[in-house]
Amino acid sequence: MTQAIARDRGNLPAIVVTKRDFGKLNNVIGDYAPIISWDAVRFLLGELARARVVDNEHIPPTNVTMGSQVEIRERHTGETRLATLTYPAEQRLYRDAVSVLTPLGAALLGLPKEQSINYIDSDGKEMTVEVLKILHQPEAQQRFKRTSRVDPSSNTR
Repeated sequence: MTQAIARDRGNLPAIVVTKRDFGKLNNVIGDYAPIISWDAVRFLLGELARARVVDNEHIPPTNVTMGSQVEIRERHTGETRLATLTYPAEQRLYRDAVSVLTPLGAALLGLPKEQSINYIDSDGKEMTVEVLKILHQPEAQQRFKRTSRVDPSSNTR
């Protein structure tokens, strides 16, 4: 049996999740719980329960949100790679997709840049993943688009 629960829950880094992601993830859990590993669902539920939930515009740009592309390092191998945190239905849209309904995906949710977390992978091995960089965060991109719009009243010819 697979166990996807972080072992030392008292020593976990603080995580932040947007209200939109929190709501959508609760719906996704309800939809997928009957067909995926219950341990993975339980791990994600534990992460959501301990997360600080904020309005979308107040999420720090340094936290992993749904749709974020990040550079991560698996500490036991030293291997680095890119990962885009996705909902299960979006997995085939990204070459580097990691579903939030996997142990790694649940571990990444809300994790700040330069922080690491231990989790149990689907093979039962204890792993540690660290977020090295956040290359894209949808909420930060939206804030950038809003602030970079040109004010039409300042148009001088």
